[in-house]
Parts: sequence; structure tokens; C-alpha cells
Amino acid sequence: MNKVLLTAVALTFATSALAQRSFNAGGAVFETHISSADFLAAMSSVDPEAAAPYFVRATSDSLIIVNDPSSGSLIDGAVIEFDLDGTNPVIIASESDLISSGSLNNGGDSDDLDYEGFVVDGDLLYFLDRQASDRETFVLDTTTGTVTKINLNLAGNSYLGISPDGSTLYTVSVSGFGGDGFIYSIPSNTVEGSWTQFSDAIDGPANLHVLPNGNLLIFNEDAFDSVNSLVQDGFYSVDAGTGAETLLYDTNSAPFTAPAGPDALAIDAEGNIYVADFIGGSNTIYVLPASGGLIELATRAEYEALTGGGVDLFQPGAMEARIVDDNSVEVYFADRNAGQVLRLTVPTSVGGANVSNWDMY
Repeated sequence: MNKVLLTAVALTFATSALAQRSFNAGGAVFETHISSADFLAAMSSVDPEAAAPYFVRATSDSLIIVNDPSSGSLIDGAVIEFDLDGTNPVIIASESDLISSGSLNNGGDSDDLDYEGFVVDGDLLYFLDRQASDRETFVLDTTTGTVTKINLNLAGNSYLGISPDGSTLYTVSVSGFGGDGFIYSIPSNTVEGSWTQFSDAIDGPANLHVLPNGNLLIFNEDAFDSVNSLVQDGFYSVDAGTGAETLLYDTNSAPFTAPAGPDALAIDAEGNIYVADFIGGSNTIYVLPASGGLIELATRAEYEALTGGGVDLFQPGAMEARIVDDNSVEVYFADRNAGQVLRLTVPTSVGGANVSNWDMY
């Protein structure tokens, strides 16, 4: 195993007032950042069957990408670090590294992992293995190669998040698509412990993100709920201390023009929320600026022109946003369908009245 010290993935998030960022969507450029051929070449030492990037995270100087060993497939998994320009790949851990540790219980399948969530905190990589009914969470220390099981089984849990200080992990347990869900937490240094529920029932929670102020952002996609008609589809902030929910955006109302059920979403360091909405009805990639409103950045047609058709962004961690400077933002997509990583570069400008970006959360 390569003993690689990762640059801390947790960016320095702004918590004070910031100048407003304006997005020039008309100048956005969509392109292939890491091709399928380059991705396969980067994994040549682990003899991959196919390129299937599943998870992408940006640090200050690198991209962390996971190749997905889906359940029942022959795709070999690996965790790879690239420079931001998509060059100089280094395999941090292969699937065999993780399995050979002897720490994993993959539902009796010794040849396969199936990631449902993956977060990075410095040299520690946390991942949720949902193989069979196990759904257990592990942490890989990249400096030692040690894999530790953090928690015991939690039925139906999906997604994974970590607090800004790295001390607490979060997950969502959902009873079927659109069903009730609960948010759970556990100290990140736990060894074979149990999750603790801290939220009331949430109808149809999806896409768990931990905000820089410690609260959680989830999307409610309870479109099939015929019982609780008061539940609104939209983005919610969940207080990490009390579990109380606050509706941030009702996606059945303006500025939304169609049901907005994100395939994937990302949040940048200034509190702007980026959404790939290909199943909800708008068929666009848009941004919800911290200063308010909704701006379309690209269409599904533009996305599919790079992928050869088809969309496979339904996994957590498939999308990442990075502030480059005052003049641009980059949004990355782990395109498992075509085995490549895409990049959307959006010209921006900064100025105008200050915005207290995190007050809304």
C-alpha cells in the first residue's frame, strides 16, 4: 500500500460576511477533466476491469477519487489522488488493500465492496460498506494502512458526513425510497460502537451534507408521500445539536420552475449550493447562490454530450465544487456511466454588498 499523506480535504470555510459572488453562466465551460483512458491507466497496477469513478473530493491542491466496486460486479475498487489538473495519479488504497486487512465483513463476499458513502478528513478515509445487509462504516488510516470498523450494523443507512472538526460522523437511515428516515451520529474515533439517533422522523431524506457551522443539509424528496401532505420537497437545515429542521428552499415554489430532486449536490466554501437535477424535471445543473436566487449553469444535454448519453450521478459524493479565485468556480462530476471525471468551469465576479453566508443555515 502507498503510504501517502493526504492534504486535508476540509477547506477553510468562510463563516463571516463575504462579498457577493455573481455567476456568469453564459461563459461556463463543460469539459472532460480526466478521461476514461487516463483513469484506467492510473489504476493499471490494480488490474482494473473498468473505470467507474464514483466519488470526487477536491483539496487545496488535489482531487481524491474512488473507483466504485459495485456489488456483484468485476470492477476493482481503488482510492486515487490526482493533482488538481488531473495528472500525477497515486493509488492511496486498492480494494484488495481494504479487504486483505481482515477488518471487513462484506456480507460473505470477500471479493467485493459496495460504497454508499465516503468522506475524507486529512489522512483518514471513512467509508460505508453496504454489501448485503451489513452497512457498516470503516476508517482507513492512509499513513499506516490500518482499517478499523467504527460501527455495527444500522439497517437502511445511506450517505455519510463528518463534522467540520472531524469528531463526529453522521448518516441517514431510510425505510425505502421516499420513506421515513432518521439522522444518526457517532464519534469518529469509535471502535465497533452503535449509532445514536438525534433527529425526529424525516420524510424521504436524501443527500446528507455537513455544513461548516456544524449543521446538516439534506434534501427532502418525499414526492410519493400520500399520508403527510404537509411535508414540502426542498432543502432543509438540520440542527446538529437538537435535530430541529428548518426549510431553506421549497422546491415547489419560485425560483424553482420544476420539481428539483437532485441526482447530486455540492456546497462550496462560500455557501453556494450546486445541484445536478436530472431526475426532478428541470434537467439542468444550477446553483443556489448564498445571496439568493437560482442560476442555471448547464443543461442535461450539455452533460450527455460529454458522456455519450446517460446519467449516473445517483451516488453520494458524485459532485464537488471548488472556489478557484474571485474569477471562477470549478464543479467536478464523477461520471461512473462513462468512466471519466468532468469539470464545469464557471466565470464569476465578486463585489457588492456583503452577505452573511451561513446565517441562513
